[in-house]
Amino acid sequence: MKVSQKNVILIVDDNAANLEVLSHFLDEAGFEVAIALDGERALKQVQYCLPDLILLDVLMPGINGFETCERLKANSETSEIPVIFMTALSETVDKVRGLNLGAVDYITKPFQQDEVLARVQLHLKLQHLTKTLEQQNHFLKQQTKQLEQSLNFEALLKRITDKVRDSLDEQQILQTAVEELVQGLGICACDTALFNLAQDTLTVTHELVKNCASLRSAVTQLTAFSDTLPQILQGQPIQFCQLTPKLVSSNWQPRVILNCPIIDDKSILGDLWLARSPEAVFSEPEIRLVQQVANQCAIAIRQARLYQATQTRLVALEHLNQLKDDFLSTVSHELRSPVTNMKMAIQMLAVVYGQIQDKLLQAGELHLIPHHADQRITQYLQILTNECDREISLVNDLLDLQRLEAGRQPLAMEAIDLTGWLPALVNSFQERARMRHQCLILEMPPTLPPIWADPNALKRVLAELLHNACKYTPPEQQIVMRVEAGHNQICWKVTNYGTEIPVDELPNIFKKFYRVIGTDQWQQGGTGLGLALVKKLVEHMTGSIEVSSAQGRTSFTVSIPVVMQV
Repeated sequence: MKVSQKNVILIVDDNAANLEVLSHFLDEAGFEVAIALDGERALKQVQYCLPDLILLDVLMPGINGFETCERLKANSETSEIPVIFMTALSETVDKVRGLNLGAVDYITKPFQQDEVLARVQLHLKLQHLTKTLEQQNHFLKQQTKQLEQSLNFEALLKRITDKVRDSLDEQQILQTAVEELVQGLGICACDTALFNLAQDTLTVTHELVKNCASLRSAVTQLTAFSDTLPQILQGQPIQFCQLTPKLVSSNWQPRVILNCPIIDDKSILGDLWLARSPEAVFSEPEIRLVQQVANQCAIAIRQARLYQATQTRLVALEHLNQLKDDFLSTVSHELRSPVTNMKMAIQMLAVVYGQIQDKLLQAGELHLIPHHADQRITQYLQILTNECDREISLVNDLLDLQRLEAGRQPLAMEAIDLTGWLPALVNSFQERARMRHQCLILEMPPTLPPIWADPNALKRVLAELLHNACKYTPPEQQIVMRVEAGHNQICWKVTNYGTEIPVDELPNIFKKFYRVIGTDQWQQGGTGLGLALVKKLVEHMTGSIEVSSAQGRTSFTVSIPVVMQV
């Protein structure tokens, strides 16, 4: 049907004079005018040229104006065209009848040109405003629909993301995506598959279908999808209409398929297949949503796989650690006997050498052993003794650590009176401190509450801390052990002055075999197990130990709870 660019006015009247007058001044007013002499011709004419307004005479031969108007309003293509009746009828009932049939106004004959023009312009303007309003309403409805869809998609994406983000179960991640997409998009089917590029296969892990056939076989060669695979491997989704089935099924029907890759920054992991009837394709917002879901799945799958790989490595590391512990335990046991025998043999050598010296002295022949040889023999025996003691200490520390880590070190709990017990322990280090020109100070209250603890373990902890303090404190510096009774616990703070542990070394200070280089003032060496053993012993007594080092001093603080015997 042809639609003019100008406002077209159709005049329907059987009076030629009226037609001439109306068409003339309407033409001069800038309208395009069409005429019809009766209702039948008017109904035929609107099929070829759709007017913007109709001036319709009521009294005409054949079908009158009322019937013509009724037919115009019954036709969906002409129902919205404004109709103004032209009539000499003045009865109210006639006017009401016309208005009920859909007319917008009446012009009474004989008519005035200005009145006709004013009414025509008014109703054309109203028609234009009505159409504009309808268009705006339609636009607003579309915008509202798009906004609602956007909000629904956002909620769907958030729901899927929340479910898969913290999941470490790869299968649960994919199942969630499939179920939520089918429900959220109202599609008939969805499945997800994982790729094995090395074997050129894809395996469908989860599928949900509603009254339709499956999308793909459980395991399929990737070459079966050679028409879409190149685009998928490049990370791009593809939409197509599946006209022939990929698998044989009795209820298979043509459908639109959206194939979206599940891909991360490393490689393609798999894909999503979504299906719906061919009457409706997937829109751009839907495709973007599916891509976002696929991205979230890729992140979650990679996270789950990293977690599983980490767990596997942890199991392997635990196994290696157990083998290491077993090895150290076996070696330590095997080393203890020969080292102990070596120490006994060295002691016997010292005894025998002493007996030889006594006999030579009695015979007046002590000069047979030159003085420098005697010094060397004594020095060598002392070195052997010291090294044996060091190896025995290392073996004992290893065995104790192994028992503590394995939970096989029992606590021999008993009441300890610290008031008398602690000074005796500190006094045993006074001679060592004096020889090194160090000042060892014990600061404690006159009385301390007794604690229920393992005296050997506690003694070993405090002795190791004092030993380290003597070892790393320069001459003319202080070593202070301060003891305080706190709330349900006793705290020992051992501080040595004149040396610091570098800040970056502090986190490693309690690790096995770890030693701070360059801080051993007296070059005594060590096993690197002392502080590791101290920490284990303190924790074994349900206590805690902390270290701090700054402003030229280092402090170790041990806290042991006061646990009374039941």
